Amino acid sequence: YSILQTSDQRLFIATNEGLYEYKHGQMQKIKGERSQIGSSLFNLIANSKNEVFCANLHGQIFKLQGNILRLHAKIPSDYMKGNISMVFNEFDEFSV
Repeated sequence: YSILQTSDQRLFIATNEGLYEYKHGQMQKIKGERSQIGSSLFNLIANSKNEVFCANLHGQIFKLQGNILRLHAKIPSDYMKGNISMVFNEFDEFSV
């Protein structure tokens, strides 16, 4: 659903089955957090520190920490509707 190449030349792909990084000629799956609802991920973005973020359609925003995708924030359910669109801008700090 989303492809990202960071400024330090790392390549990530968000798919229906989770987040992958292309390393050494192979796609390597990034381990997700247990609290993640579903496996589909979207909206890959990296900030100026090459920290990688993505989200799912349940309002969960994840940050890549090492080789694990960690829950970073949750959009309150009052803001979640049947037809949603999430867009991330470049950011160095994040708050909900």
